[in-house]
Amino acid sequence: MVKVIIIMTRKSRQFPVGKFTLRTPRKTKNGQEYIIYIYYYWQGRQLRRSTDISVSKKDWNQNAINGVGELRSSYGSNYLQRNAFLHKLLRNIDSQIMEYVEKHGSISCEVIESFLDGSSDALRPDNGIDFVEFAKQRYRDRYQSGKIGVSSRENGISGSIKFSREGSPKLAFGAQTRAAFPIVTATEVNVRQKSDNLTILVSE
Repeated sequence: MVKVIIIMTRKSRQFPVGKFTLRTPRKTKNGQEYIIYIYYYWQGRQLRRSTDISVSKKDWNQNAINGVGELRSSYGSNYLQRNAFLHKLLRNIDSQIMEYVEKHGSISCEVIESFLDGSSDALRPDNGIDFVEFAKQRYRDRYQSGKIGVSSRENGISGSIKFSREGSPKLAFGAQTRAAFPIVTATEVNVRQKSDNLTILVSE
């Protein structure tokens, strides 16, 4: 008889789930308030950011909502409003993390920290890169690949700088855009239209 042994392995999570935590010293004082932090543990690192809300240990329930944590009613008459604020804050960051992982397959601590700091640039199609800087880099890349010469590179970078000084590229793109960014295609511009609310008047 052949004995078959099935080994069940736990599938590793692709992204962390946040919770709240109090950072307290080993010895706490009665009535002393401590700041509530948003907390994520990922890739061996503890990622925290202050919520700017303080609470005494007796008014905090760390076991609530499966360990996410929330204020007790003893916190005060506004405990429900404060809890709603905290959980909305956490929900927003959790959803940003999930959206990023769905798009990229994984996530780094640095990206999570950017979400904790209130930045959503990592979710933009251009990852938050300034359009003029993007265009300047395209000139450098095309020069490195031998597609343009030194003069075209320098004229292109100079035109990009001039364009950024004369008017914000986040306001409108027209004939001026084609003159300043001849190597930036309409497709690339349209990608940035979604995140920068640009008026695109250029064509391929």
